[in-house]
Amino acid sequence: MSNLDAILAAAKEQATALAPVAPIAQTPALAPVGGAVAYNMSMDAFLNPGGMECASYIQVKDAGIKLSKDWVGFIEEFEAVLDLSEVQFFMGIRKEVGNQVTYAKSYDGQTDSRSGENFAQVVEKFKRESQKPADIYRGADIPLTLIGDVASSKKDDKVYTADQVVGLTTSITGFKPFAAFAKKLTQAGLGSTPIKVKVTHSPRKNAANQSYGVCEFEFLEVVGGSDALAA
Repeated sequence: MSNLDAILAAAKEQATALAPVAPIAQTPALAPVGGAVAYNMSMDAFLNPGGMECASYIQVKDAGIKLSKDWVGFIEEFEAVLDLSEVQFFMGIRKEVGNQVTYAKSYDGQTDSRSGENFAQVVEKFKRESQKPADIYRGADIPLTLIGDVASSKKDDKVYTADQVVGLTTSITGFKPFAAFAKKLTQAGLGSTPIKVKVTHSPRKNAANQSYGVCEFEFLEVVGGSDALAA
């Protein structure tokens, strides 16, 4: 049993008393191409419209992690609070035309999150227009509440302070490591329990020997449950 598995096993009993398990949301099938725009009028759709409320968006490069696109420097890791029940999963697609890269995504599998168009129609349009293969991929918008102040390797970069929320939108390659971590959390009964995590930079190379980076997550400890969120 790995260290993570041992910690999660020990935390499972504690989490059971804190909050019920919240399964990872499954994305519905795409709406038929050619149909009318599908609007989700449920209360849940209005209360969770997609997108994150955060101070900045994380960028992950081959050289390290930036908590903001404006940072010049990088970091290798930081600690934050993650609540899996606040993560929003989506289906995305990427289009490349010349040097321009465009993304589209849907949180319900039916409606494009920006334009409100039928997402299946957007997918077909991207596939037609992209100069490189455009395939649907899975992703997640992950809000992370910083535990302490975080500064980059460059002294002039902005320092993000404890309790600020930074958002990580997983890349095509970055979703798999998070999905594996999220699966372990739900299996351990931590699907709706805020936990302390360490987010680390993991350098990778693709089949063409191009360097890139992804974020990996390490469970540290349980920091509260549903009662803590209400406080």
